[in-house]
Amino acid sequence: MSPVSPERAAPRRLAYVVWRFPKLSETFILREIEELERLGWEVDVFAHVQTDEKVRHPEAERWLRRTTYRGRPGDMLLANLTWLRDRPGDLLWLYGRVVHDLWREPGELARGLMALFQAALWARAIRRRGIGHVHAHFARHPAVAALAMARLAGVSYSFTGHSQDVHRYTAMQATKVRHARFVVVIAHFLRDQYIARRVSASDLAKVHVIRCGVDVAQYRSPPHDRGDGPVVLLTVARLIEFKGLIYLIEACRLLVERGHDVRCHIIGDGPLRAELQRRVDWSGLGGRVVLHGPKPQAEVRRVLADPATVVPDAAAPRASMFVLPSIVGADRSMEGVPVSLMEAMASGLPVVATRTGGIRELVEHGRTGLLVEQKDATALADAIARLAGDVGLARRLAAAGRQKVEAEFDLRRNVERLSELFAHACDGVSHY
Repeated sequence: MSPVSPERAAPRRLAYVVWRFPKLSETFILREIEELERLGWEVDVFAHVQTDEKVRHPEAERWLRRTTYRGRPGDMLLANLTWLRDRPGDLLWLYGRVVHDLWREPGELARGLMALFQAALWARAIRRRGIGHVHAHFARHPAVAALAMARLAGVSYSFTGHSQDVHRYTAMQATKVRHARFVVVIAHFLRDQYIARRVSASDLAKVHVIRCGVDVAQYRSPPHDRGDGPVVLLTVARLIEFKGLIYLIEACRLLVERGHDVRCHIIGDGPLRAELQRRVDWSGLGGRVVLHGPKPQAEVRRVLADPATVVPDAAAPRASMFVLPSIVGADRSMEGVPVSLMEAMASGLPVVATRTGGIRELVEHGRTGLLVEQKDATALADAIARLAGDVGLARRLAAAGRQKVEAEFDLRRNVERLSELFAHACDGVSHY
């Protein structure tokens, strides 16, 4: 007998497990659950950490009422003891599997055990609410929790892998894939270069590439026309190492040294903000390179269409181009397929980016944007100067870029594919 009685079955009800919620830089999760709601799904969010970010997307506020956070230690302990009484084989298998797969990495083991300890409480909640399927965003601890919730509650589970959660944290990957009803990754390179090495052919067949996407209709795409003003560069990124922003600052210094009138606007926040500001000041670029801090998605859309709406000192009617100089970090962190590039391309901006992660699956050099090698500020400056000096090229790249996003990175089309997978998973059959 189960420890809690499920309410009336709700086959169109999902549990979404995440690490932090709401999180400004993870807009793609918010957009996805809102689109699933439009398609008729009822989504309950389960988050390990409630963020205290000062800037939030207004759309996230109503989801706070649908979010369950980490429980009290006593409640988690009671839930584990209850499952130990009612489903001892499942609970002990879960703890044994986590220890077996993660013991060589003490930090990951501790986080995995904590996720499992918490999941026992959440499993009671999803049975009580009649939730038919559990889905995790990110293949690390949220996937551990989702696997445990599903196993204990007797439903199916899946997860979406994004980047370093797939290619860096691999110790328990085969187990997570084997027991998932299906797996989603946001780029082909994650499936073909990383997961394929660690799972069987039959398990690999469960791995689907479904892009994160944007609602292209929400992004204005006026004809690209830079005018006679300065070269205005725009980027939207977390201020962390693998975004490579020090190379953008250095490229701006080189361009000014060559005689170009450059303005660079960086939207985002992160631990490197003070260091990047020092680099701007040291390079003599004060007033030319501006760190604007974080902005909610509605303001980002406006600034992509017209920087003057959020950047009052912008000296041109709109940005000349969007630049994202990503690198592979010292800890091997790298891009998946950056949503900020999708947004820029949907807005009709030509883009310059680097050949890292899954960027090449979005930006095709010479067709939908320009690509340079990572950590090469000179090549970055050359590409920026090339676009700034060739309006015809900029227009062609901008038009092809929007078409690329419309064809492959449309939010509604891609969430419809995900919805179909959920519908097949929620077939009313217990999977454990």
